[in-house]
Amino acid sequence: MKDLDLTTDERLWIDTELALAQAFEQDKYFYARRTGMKNGKWIETVVYRNEYDCWTDEQGAIYATTDCAKHLLKAPNVPHYRIVEGTDFIEPGAFDDCPDLKEVDVPYTVYDDKEYPIVCDHELKVNMWNWPYDIQVSEELQREIDEGWVDNKGFVYSKDLRRLLKAASCKYYRIPEYVTAIEESAFVGCTVGSLDIPYTCIDVPDWLFECRGNVIGSVSQWEEPYSRP
Repeated sequence: MKDLDLTTDERLWIDTELALAQAFEQDKYFYARRTGMKNGKWIETVVYRNEYDCWTDEQGAIYATTDCAKHLLKAPNVPHYRIVEGTDFIEPGAFDDCPDLKEVDVPYTVYDDKEYPIVCDHELKVNMWNWPYDIQVSEELQREIDEGWVDNKGFVYSKDLRRLLKAASCKYYRIPEYVTAIEESAFVGCTVGSLDIPYTCIDVPDWLFECRGNVIGSVSQWEEPYSRP
């Protein structure tokens, strides 16, 4: 990432559609932060610049990638499209001008940004996946997750708060002491830097965190209450 020292007179305004069109032609994509309107159009001012390599998948979707990020810039005009796993951001307008696109699968790796929700210029069925595509989850468990309680870090619990149904990626997490069970697939696809498991979770399988989970740092299973020194 390269910072650009711009004075007021050197401020660089970019028309979004023109910039993207040029980026596709050059197989490059430059990210710029959107700031407001100019002459009736959305405009962007470059406050920092990050260069991505662009590529097209077999169905015609356009992606921009670096070593640590993958953005979907444009979806293909096909009836059903499954976004590539590892994608972390969907560009606003990626599904526009795709009249044949009726359904899309969004992988668990996509960053859930409330500021830029998934929108489309036509009716579109969006399937949000909580796990890798090749992991099969029962309809009953999925229903429990959909109806469960979500804490401020994105961890999902059963209605009675006794079972951890689905974890979320974070640096550190302490499972509450009222939890007595952890769903076997709860940590699939998640990265947790450090995890504390309370003494109330009696039966925790040894392989729980090896099934596609990536718990790094430390996993501490407590034998007594957290408050006890």
